[in-house]
Amino acid sequence: CIGPEACASAGADDGSVTIGPDTCNGEFSCGYIGADDGDVTTGPRSCIGTQACASAGDGYGIVTIGPDACIGETSCEEIGVYGGYAMLDSYTCRGEYACPFAGAEEGNVTIGPRSCRGQGACPIIGGEGFAFLGEDTCTGKEACMYAGASEGNASLGSGSCAGQNSCERAGFGGKGIATTIIKSRACRGPASCQDVGRDGVGMTSIGSDSCYGERSCYNVGRDGSGSIDNFMCFGPYICRAQDEFAPCVGTDVKITVEFKTDNFPGESSWTISQTCGSGFSKSSDGFTEDSTVNIDNYCTSDGEFMFTITDSFGDGLSNPGYYKIYKDDVLQMSEGPPVNFEDTYTNSFGSCGGTPPTTR
Repeated sequence: CIGPEACASAGADDGSVTIGPDTCNGEFSCGYIGADDGDVTTGPRSCIGTQACASAGDGYGIVTIGPDACIGETSCEEIGVYGGYAMLDSYTCRGEYACPFAGAEEGNVTIGPRSCRGQGACPIIGGEGFAFLGEDTCTGKEACMYAGASEGNASLGSGSCAGQNSCERAGFGGKGIATTIIKSRACRGPASCQDVGRDGVGMTSIGSDSCYGERSCYNVGRDGSGSIDNFMCFGPYICRAQDEFAPCVGTDVKITVEFKTDNFPGESSWTISQTCGSGFSKSSDGFTEDSTVNIDNYCTSDGEFMFTITDSFGDGLSNPGYYKIYKDDVLQMSEGPPVNFEDTYTNSFGSCGGTPPTTR
C-alpha cells in the first residue's frame, strides 16, 4: 500500500484485512479501510502521508494501528467515527491535526503513550464516545481539544496536556454520567485543561502535580461536580473556577451577578452600579454562548445598587434566561426564567450609606 490512494477501502463492507509494517505510505492511502463493519490491523510505521488512513473503521468498523503511525498532516482522520472502534499504539498521531475526529459520533478510541504531539492533534476525539489516551499525550499546541466532549468520556494519562490550550474543554458539556479523568503531571501548558468538564454533570478529576500553565485548569468542572485531587498550582488563574473569589477586605461587600443567557445571547447585556457613594459600576462582557450561566464577582462598599438589563431586539430575556444578584453570598433579588420586558429592565436593592470601597 505505497502510493496515492493505495489500498483504499480494503476490508470495507464486513471484510477483514491485516496489513504489514511500513504500509499505507502515500497521500490518501488506505482510506476507508475497514469501513462499514470491517476489521483492519496495520503494522508499525503505517498511515504515513497527508490524509493517510482517513475514515478507517468508519461505520462500526474496528481498526488497530501499530506504533509510529498516523504521522502526516490530517492522517487517520475520522478513524473509528460513527460507532467504530480505533486502537492506536504508541507514538501515533504526530502530524499537524493528525487523528482529528477519531472515535467521534459514538465511536471509541484508545491511543497509546507519547501520541497526539502535532499542533491540533487529536481534536474532538471520543465525542459522544470514549477516548482513552496513554501517558505523555496531547503535547502539541491545541492538542486533544474537546476530547470526550458532548456526552463523551475522556481519560488522559500522566504527563498529558502540555501544549498551549491542550485538552481545552475535554469533557465539555458531558451529559449522563460522562467522566473526564486526567492523571498526574498534567495540564502544564498555558490555558491547558481550561474548561475541562465544564457544564457537565459527570465527574471531572485531575491528578496530582498538575495545572502549571497560566490559566491552566481554569473553570474546571464549573457547574458540574468536578474535583482536582492533590493539585499543585503555580501562576495566575490556576485551578480556579470562575465562581471562586478571594475574600473582600475591610468593610467591602462581595457582589455576585449570576446571569443565564437565552437562545440569543448577543442581544443581551447588563450593568450593575451603585446609586450613591462610591461610583461603582460594572457591565457584562459580550455574550456569545446561548443558554449559559455566567458568574461575575466584585468587591465594593455597601450601599444601594441598581441592576439594568438591555435587550437590543426588544423582546426581553426569554426562557431559559434569568438573573440572580447576591451580596456576600446572600440572594438579594432575582427573576426568571423568563424576564419579561422590551428594551430595558431595571431593579434595585440595598440603601445609601457606607464607606468608600477598597479598589481591586
